[in-house]
Amino acid sequence: MTVTAVQKAQLYNLLSAALTNVDTCIDGFSHSQSDKKVQADILINDWMGLNSTVSDLLSAMDNILKVKETETVPPDGEEWPECLSAEDRVLLEQQPRVVHVMVALDKTGKYMTVSEAVKNAPVKSSERYVIRIKEGKYKENVVIPKNMTNLVFIGDGYDKTFIIASKNVVDGDTTFSSATVVVAAISIPLAHRHSRSGSASISAVVRSTCAATLYPDLCLSTLVAAAPATAVKTSRDVLITALNYTISIVGNNLLTVKNLERQRLLLSPREQGALSDCVEMIGDTLDEVRATSAELGEFRFKNYSLAAHKENLLTLLSAAQTNQDSCLDGFSHGGADKKVQAALIAGQKHVFRLVSNAMAIINSLSTAEEAAAAALKARPEERRLEEEWPEWLSAGDRRLLQSSTVRADVTVAADGSGNHRTVAAAVAAAPEGRSASRRYVIRIKAGVYRENVEIPKKKTNLMFVGDGRMNTIITASKNVVDGSTTFNSATVAVVGGGFLARDITFQNSAGPSKHQAVALRVNADHSAFYRCSMLAYQDTLYVHSLRQFYTHCTIAGTVDFIFGNAAAVLQSCDIQPRRPNPRQKNMVTAQGRDDPNQNTGIVIQRCRIAATADLRPVLASFPSYLGRPWKRYSRTVVMQTDISDVIHPAGWFEWDGNFALATLFYAEYKNTGAGAKTGGRVRWGGFRVLTSAAQAEPFTAGRFIGGGSWLKGTGFPFSLGL
Repeated sequence: MTVTAVQKAQLYNLLSAALTNVDTCIDGFSHSQSDKKVQADILINDWMGLNSTVSDLLSAMDNILKVKETETVPPDGEEWPECLSAEDRVLLEQQPRVVHVMVALDKTGKYMTVSEAVKNAPVKSSERYVIRIKEGKYKENVVIPKNMTNLVFIGDGYDKTFIIASKNVVDGDTTFSSATVVVAAISIPLAHRHSRSGSASISAVVRSTCAATLYPDLCLSTLVAAAPATAVKTSRDVLITALNYTISIVGNNLLTVKNLERQRLLLSPREQGALSDCVEMIGDTLDEVRATSAELGEFRFKNYSLAAHKENLLTLLSAAQTNQDSCLDGFSHGGADKKVQAALIAGQKHVFRLVSNAMAIINSLSTAEEAAAAALKARPEERRLEEEWPEWLSAGDRRLLQSSTVRADVTVAADGSGNHRTVAAAVAAAPEGRSASRRYVIRIKAGVYRENVEIPKKKTNLMFVGDGRMNTIITASKNVVDGSTTFNSATVAVVGGGFLARDITFQNSAGPSKHQAVALRVNADHSAFYRCSMLAYQDTLYVHSLRQFYTHCTIAGTVDFIFGNAAAVLQSCDIQPRRPNPRQKNMVTAQGRDDPNQNTGIVIQRCRIAATADLRPVLASFPSYLGRPWKRYSRTVVMQTDISDVIHPAGWFEWDGNFALATLFYAEYKNTGAGAKTGGRVRWGGFRVLTSAAQAEPFTAGRFIGGGSWLKGTGFPFSLGL
């Protein structure tokens, strides 16, 4: 079906309002424990069904309704929404030529109260009905009911005409009913009688910008809904407007999930955990989209080059999309989970598509300045390096990672000889908002620490220093079989940015029969790990999102044991498939890139891939593969790595039949060892053998995660190439 952009935007607004009404109904029972009993006993099942139905309609509109081509009509005048006619704008900007009725406290008008004037106004009027409210303080609650359409209030000035009341929650009202003035009427100009053309004015710049996205109709309709045409003059205006609209949608989405989370009595423990995960991740999405919009705002007013910041913007938005996917993944462990998932899926996918469009627009903004900036960043191709670190690691951080002695701010010791007995206690006591120049170092003495640890978002630039990976071990056993979500099963979860760790083992001891059980989850930007071990079975290392770097680490596991959607580089690491359960296959990676505009992937460079001692004698019974595509645009590159015969000659394995085999990006470059021969590799459309340094260069640490050189103070040679 073909509609105008304005018509599609109106449909979005109506369905969004329907979802908001249901949420607001639920909110009305949130003021006391007795309210919540009614909320839980009566409303939750109906809420979930209605929410799911309306959400499905919102999602379906992207595919069913197509925006028609229209002639460009130059906008003029002030920046008013297009639903306001020329006559409406005159009413708002100038003294009205016609006043239908007057309200005055001094009895010089027809009515003394605003409510009386509203009550006697015409019902379902197709023309504007103007109520003049003279100077004074009108102490009353006013409701404009749904059938009182096209009313206009004109006062004598915002400092002269006041409508005042005092309803509130403490005295027994709901938030919804406490409003001094309530406007429930709607007006839908279906005929567009005052429009200068038969449909929305959509400029050429909007059309050309939206054409570069995966969801162009959604792009057009949201822009019409979000801003007047005069506010969108350049492609960057399109991008900023789209992001600001996305922020509002994510905020509503977060409220929806929080409302559902409150119904804990009707949810299983795993559903409760999954909803808590969603609240955290959607909150992260909101922060990431806001950060992107703020950074773009600086470009807008300071004329910054997009080229120098493009990867940072894509990193933030890639993480935002990953959060939406991960929220839904938390409900994929059982049939009961999927009922709750159904109530969320359309809202999450809607945000995913909005963010996708923003990333596509960023990728499409290629100017001569950006091309020149890219040329200046060209890297030498064949300079060999002994070591390589991301450029966002300062010289001080590199010394911290490598120094034999590090001065700690606090010490953790299980025997009581330090400041804290547990790692979690040390993290809880750490300051918030540390800068990289004032890194907070927690030394963890030798010992086995049986605990789950989370470094929250506000605890930035923390560093863990152990006494060696064989001596300092943090271990726990949360897992999916026992009721956890994959996301929440991590022994150590890192969310605070700028995190560093060295000389520690992160372990999940749940065992192969417990399915997903994460040792380390990282969704922290600019995080790095040196001489650490990550040990588990299925889903050992969760490189969830943002930029990450691992060097001289050991990662051991069975199924999908390095997985996620970060931009992650592993250098000089030992990657060890171990013995799985009977009839299982080992998968080294399961990368989760779900949009072609994301700048994410897993890069394994100059590592060693070999079997553990327990797998070695039974290699023939348990084939191992370099990876399989968890999501449609999965991207993994293995280069300059020694691959033993633990890897099957086919190299890679499918996820589910032909899913993603043509859209994935799997590549190998200059690998060695018995398992590195590419003659027997899969023949998928998305697999390739890289044959030149130019093809491999984008996946080096210097290019892929925005870094790549030693600073002079480190004393080591450096290279930004292969």
